[in-house]
Amino acid sequence: MMFLGLPLIEWFGYFGSLIVVISLMMSSILKLRLFSLFSSVLFIIYATIIKAYPITILNFFIFGINAYHLIKIYRLKESFELLPLEYESSYFQHFLKFYQDDIKNFFPDFSAKDANHKIALTLLRNMLPIGIFIADRNSHKILDIKVDYVIPSYRDFKMGKFLFKKYEGYFKENQIEKLISTSTNAKHMAYLKKMGFKTDDNHHFIKTY
Repeated sequence: MMFLGLPLIEWFGYFGSLIVVISLMMSSILKLRLFSLFSSVLFIIYATIIKAYPITILNFFIFGINAYHLIKIYRLKESFELLPLEYESSYFQHFLKFYQDDIKNFFPDFSAKDANHKIALTLLRNMLPIGIFIADRNSHKILDIKVDYVIPSYRDFKMGKFLFKKYEGYFKENQIEKLISTSTNAKHMAYLKKMGFKTDDNHHFIKTY
C-alpha cells in the first residue's frame, strides 16, 4: 500500500523517528518517557514487518524500560509542601535571577525589584524546591497572584493541583476567598483553566473558595 508515493510501512519509520526527536525536546521526564514509549511501539511494528529483528528486539527493551519507569512515576507517592520565605531572602532572589527569562515568558509584567509583595512561598516536591508563588492581598479576602512558577522539568500540573485544590485550606485559614491571576500566555491560561480558574474577556482568571 502506497501513501504519497512511499510504501505505508516506511511512514511508520519516519513517524517513529520524528517522535524520537520530539521526545528529546521534552523538558518533562514524564512526557519524555511517554513519547519514547510511543516511538518504540512504532519501531517494533516497522522493524517486524521489514524483518529487521535486531531493531525489533532493541525496541522491545526500550518499551519495557519506559513502561517500568512510567509505572514507577504513577505509583510514586509524592510529598508536596509550601514553605513561606521572606521575599528579600537570598534564596528567593537567586531563584528569580536564575529563572528570570522563563518567568518573564509567563509573567511579563512581573518585576523582581518590587519588594512589597505580601506572600512569598517556595514550592517543595519531595523536599526539592521546584517553584515559587508570589502574591499580594488587594483587599482582606482577595489575593492577586503575581507569580505561580514551576521549573520546566516538573511542569506536570501536580504542584498546581496540590496548591489550588488539595491545599485550599491554606487560603481559607488566611481568610482568602478569591484568587486573581492575569495572563496572556496560552500555556499558562490552559494551566489556570485546568486548576479551576474562570476567565472574563480581559485575560483575568478568578478562582473562588
